[in-house]
Amino acid sequence: MTRRIRSSLNPLCSVFIFALIAASLFAGCEKAIPLEERVKAYWDARKARNFVAAYKMEDPRSGVDENLYISRLAGGKVAYESVSVAEIQSKEDQAQVTLDIGYSVAGLPKTFKSKLKEEWYRIGRQWYHQMPVKTGAKPPRPQFQPPTRPQGQAPASPPSQAPAMPPGQPPASPSPS
Repeated sequence: MTRRIRSSLNPLCSVFIFALIAASLFAGCEKAIPLEERVKAYWDARKARNFVAAYKMEDPRSGVDENLYISRLAGGKVAYESVSVAEIQSKEDQAQVTLDIGYSVAGLPKTFKSKLKEEWYRIGRQWYHQMPVKTGAKPPRPQFQPPTRPQGQAPASPPSQAPAMPPGQPPASPSPS
């Protein structure tokens, strides 16, 4: 009787082990969504002001804090009304997407139309939107640097204090005091 039970458990154990292996292989694999669908989903979230959903489609390598991302977008005055994919140029794991967008700006009665180019990157099996500025901060402004003179050269002499004379006129003679 013991022998019979053992032989009937072997097929069950095999099925169980196979199921465990299959589950471990496919755990963590998310369904790859084609780029155009992913772009549409991202912009649908932005239009609906669902910034949490939009953040999940941003490039995770950007290092931008989710709360900072949401607060920046939520404080914006632009409302996207229409977004459609005009063109996709992709090469391996990079793509440039050109969009036709319609948007309005708070306080202005007009709807504007424009083209927007953005970068998308495939990481693993999924496409992610690249934020224009990685840190979420404004890019630094260049600082003014005065021109430098070569070492050993004397500074230029200051301009003369005499008023400029029209061409062809002799300089005025100094007046006697």
